[in-house]
Amino acid sequence: MYVNGDYRGDNPLGKLMHDFSMTNADEMYYNELASRVRFHKQDEKGVQNMCKIVEEYGDERAAEALKIGIEKGIEQGMQKQAVATAKKLLKDKKYTVEEISALLNIPVEAFVQTVQA
Repeated sequence: MYVNGDYRGDNPLGKLMHDFSMTNADEMYYNELASRVRFHKQDEKGVQNMCKIVEEYGDERAAEALKIGIEKGIEQGMQKQAVATAKKLLKDKKYTVEEISALLNIPVEAFVQTVQA
């Protein structure tokens, strides 16, 4: 289900979308939501709880980003090594471009472009 967060109609959904955009609990229509906002923004325990949740979320995102970065780095390193090996093999003139491509699993188009660059 999708909801237009900009909707501000004079009905329950419009009021809920209004409340979701408010940072001040006193400006909200729904008491249940306003009380939770007050707890998480004004109560010491609530603020600590939110800080902990945000910190954990940040740690998860950082760990995920690090994992992705390592995977991309390994992939780039392998590609660079394959190109370097391909250049050496081509320089020795023992293999054709097609043979080197098959040996190193580099598409001919990409291989020719990287060697000529």
